[in-house]
Amino acid sequence: MATYNQLTKFKTGGIKPEFQPTTITDSMFESIVSPNKMLTFKTHGIGKKFRASKTKDDVHGSILICPLSKVLMDTAHTQRLKKLKQLGCSHQTYMCATHWRFEHSLGVMHLAGEWVDAIHLRQPKLGITPKDKVCVKIAGLLHDLGHGPFSHTYEHFLGEHDAVMEKGSFQGQTFDKEMYEEYLDKPEGWAHEDATLMMIDDLLRALGLEIDESNLDGPLKQIRDGFDATQFGLWNKENANMPLPTESLMTSRDFIFVKECIIGHPLPPKGMSIKAFKASNLPKALIGRSEPHKEFLYDIVCNRYSGFDVDKIDYLARDTLRSHGIDCVKDTSKRLIEDKAFVARAECPDPSKCWKCQQNPFGPKTHLMICFPTSEASSVMNIFRQRFIEHDRLYQHWKTSCFNYMCSDILLLAEPHFKLTVTKFNDDGTYVTMKVPISRAMMYPDAYLKLNDEIFSKIEDSDNENLIPAKRLIERYNSHTKYERIDAHIVNDDEPWTKMLWEMGKDEIINEILALTALDMSDNEGSVLDIDDIIIEKRQIHHGMKDKNPVDYMRFLDTDDYDLSPDCLPMAKKVPVGTYAGSYPLMQNKVCVICRSFDTAKQDRLKRCYAEFINNLKSEQFSNIEFEELPQTPPRKLNGDFVYEGSMPCVSQTPLKYEGFDLPVSKRQKNDTTTSLFSKVVSQK
Repeated sequence: MATYNQLTKFKTGGIKPEFQPTTITDSMFESIVSPNKMLTFKTHGIGKKFRASKTKDDVHGSILICPLSKVLMDTAHTQRLKKLKQLGCSHQTYMCATHWRFEHSLGVMHLAGEWVDAIHLRQPKLGITPKDKVCVKIAGLLHDLGHGPFSHTYEHFLGEHDAVMEKGSFQGQTFDKEMYEEYLDKPEGWAHEDATLMMIDDLLRALGLEIDESNLDGPLKQIRDGFDATQFGLWNKENANMPLPTESLMTSRDFIFVKECIIGHPLPPKGMSIKAFKASNLPKALIGRSEPHKEFLYDIVCNRYSGFDVDKIDYLARDTLRSHGIDCVKDTSKRLIEDKAFVARAECPDPSKCWKCQQNPFGPKTHLMICFPTSEASSVMNIFRQRFIEHDRLYQHWKTSCFNYMCSDILLLAEPHFKLTVTKFNDDGTYVTMKVPISRAMMYPDAYLKLNDEIFSKIEDSDNENLIPAKRLIERYNSHTKYERIDAHIVNDDEPWTKMLWEMGKDEIINEILALTALDMSDNEGSVLDIDDIIIEKRQIHHGMKDKNPVDYMRFLDTDDYDLSPDCLPMAKKVPVGTYAGSYPLMQNKVCVICRSFDTAKQDRLKRCYAEFINNLKSEQFSNIEFEELPQTPPRKLNGDFVYEGSMPCVSQTPLKYEGFDLPVSKRQKNDTTTSLFSKVVSQK
């Protein structure tokens, strides 16, 4: 814990970034200043300001927003989603694809509520409570809080940043590990879901509240002025301005449930990423809703088995509508959610990877899962197929990929010279100012709030001359001038060399190309390729589970008798692939080569050298083929010599008059003055 002097320094603005709100909360400061004094805060209930309201959505129509959702929506954390494009750079390819993550989050919240309502209506004996529904809806609303600028491009930038740090430089910019000594390190396996968990904690802190792990079933912990923890929950007129009953109060357990719904997994320990926690042998247990008959609630926002959830349904519906002018999944998904979905018992689709089954290896490997009638297997597969199609023509379109790499490179070029300036105001009027690099913003909530799609404008407005390379690339990006795609090859069984290409490392491919550039006999010496000029992209398109069929991880059942207690629910089964319209291939791998340089001479040289590299790869493929030796017939004697059946006569055996090989001039190509070997033999006669 920090000392009093350090905390005082923090309040006056002279503290280093390691003493940030992520490690020192206001409640910690107050407990140190007056440890024996009972703290009082100015608090208020949800009140009339946050009454239930409706909004119109172009995908789902009218969306109802409950008072609690409105409170969470009107925070800087959720409003930030209005500055993050849902499709990153796809608007550079599809001009109308300019919608924001905020709209998507509203849609996911709406669909989550619709799905819970539909199941509760069909199966009231499952015991779904109003608070269960609100928690699942809140999970849908907040599930994308952790995204960075240009959506998934920020995560790609962080991966490229790690590689550049190992190399030490990028396009003339120097990267030194000492730059980050004062900042928190990114956890191994970090992803935007980790930032989502962090941002939810900070959102509650902004409301004056905090999850209290020592009192899970009590009110949230009151840490500062803001919303009254005892009145924070399912608000209505009858219980206004007074403590809420237990069934309406949002507890620490409820917000843990919200976070668990978002990741579809137990929460990791602090300081560990979700990915690292999943791979670890640490004990795992759901805390939010530990009752076995409610485990299906975890699969509505983030389906841990197949990926068939409201997140996927909304983004496919919304993204296709904005990009292609037609919603490709809405009608099917609406019917599946409202009329077909039900809960049944089922064997675990993948016990070897299920944390629950692994921790109880000798127990029953069954779960309560969201299931569908057997006749709907084709409909479900169509939605997964649509995901495959959209990744090919929308999400990973080759033009969009080129712009995504440009965005990532702009952030890399700016990284050593640009920092986000964050000012945090305290309740007593003091404030803290800190500066955080782009690559560490996701470790500090106050900095991450400032990081959005407007980052390019902030870089352009800077007077730092070292940002000129980044500004030049921003200018090209804004004028729709993209990196040049050189070539692309789809991996397939008919061409084994494509598999060899896929199995090669990116650096290995680049080094092979650069070695060929040294042998290139081009006259233009100024078009020398550099390692930073070449991008090798390995693109994977699949149905959501790589080479696996996601429908195999869903369960189906033909019955109308599902209004039963959880213990008496029927057992759903896997549907064989042959009984519904499948989709092949399940996965497509593709290798793309992109040139960062806008110099056409460099682009041409890269095209030549890459083509030569591919030809060499094809030659290597054929050199590795083992030819089968065909049996020969015994030789026979001809004119005193032994010859083999079917062998061509050699020159010495050719008759002096061999008419067949000396074509008349009229049958030769025009201006062809060549003479066959056999005509020479005749002429010598």
